[in-house]
Amino acid sequence: MKFPFLIICLIIYSFNCFGNDNIIMERINNFKNTEKSLKKITKFAKINKFDKVIIEAQLIQKWFVKIPSFFPKGTQASMSNNSDASSDIWSNFDKFLKLAMNTQVYSQNIIKAAKEGNISSLSIAISETSKSCTQCHRLFRN
Repeated sequence: MKFPFLIICLIIYSFNCFGNDNIIMERINNFKNTEKSLKKITKFAKINKFDKVIIEAQLIQKWFVKIPSFFPKGTQASMSNNSDASSDIWSNFDKFLKLAMNTQVYSQNIIKAAKEGNISSLSIAISETSKSCTQCHRLFRN
């Protein structure tokens, strides 16, 4: 009787691990895409391709809205996953969420400045977005 229960528990545990692995890989890919989008935004801003700036900034904004759902407990860095997420994220989740929200707002500022064709505001918004990412990495990335 105990043996089937143990097997069921192991199966359930393994599904949870695979689920976490999928979440971790998807968030890694989303962060890589954010980095690529920031580079594209900088390139497009220099040549006044504001429509392309907007598209890339919208991708960043959409990702940063979803970030909280991609950081369930148990997905911090370990020897068995590819995560660089520090356990400090979960001990200071409010600060982590605030930084994510800041990046979301800054990416919205990129969109607004690009729609207006305001190069000065666009430059500031790009810089703020980049700094926000860097600040979060310093605090919450191993």
